[in-house]
Amino acid sequence: MRAQILTLGQLVLATSLVLMPWASAQAACDGEPWISLEIVAGEIAGDALAEFVEIDREGCVLSFYPEFDLRAGLYERQLSRGERQALSDAVVGSRALEFDPAALRARQQQRAQPIEAGGQGQLYYVAGADLVKLRINADNAEQLIEWPSPELYADLMVDDVPLRKLADLIKRIRVEGADPRRSRTGVQP
Repeated sequence: MRAQILTLGQLVLATSLVLMPWASAQAACDGEPWISLEIVAGEIAGDALAEFVEIDREGCVLSFYPEFDLRAGLYERQLSRGERQALSDAVVGSRALEFDPAALRARQQQRAQPIEAGGQGQLYYVAGADLVKLRINADNAEQLIEWPSPELYADLMVDDVPLRKLADLIKRIRVEGADPRRSRTGVQP
């Protein structure tokens, strides 16, 4: 099954047609997406979209929070050149374009092997974990990463450097989306 991340335009259109008529406002950020982060709430919340952040190549940040979130609404803000460069450096430093989910699964299975053999090992499972979908469209590469709650798993698997770097990048993107300098767009609930 191929995963799909919606562009913010598709997301706004879908939510405006189905859930929230107030979300149909047009945002000024309409450039080609560079980074898209979608967080789908875990099983307990009924698999609802919990957060969406999209940053275009010009550094325009759009963030969306659904009506059940206190931050509910559609927001935008423009990154400065320095902020855009710092985020670009964070993407490169995280090595997210080289992240290999299959290798992470193999490392998790390797940790669990001693348990399966009756010994001591490490096996982690986060019940009701949020599904995180991160898409990065670099000039010469594209990467889509789907993983349940990488930030929580990175806290559990503290020695897994690629997972820690991915979790740090996700936190950074979420901070950009929630920056207090953002402004609401359109009519709000």
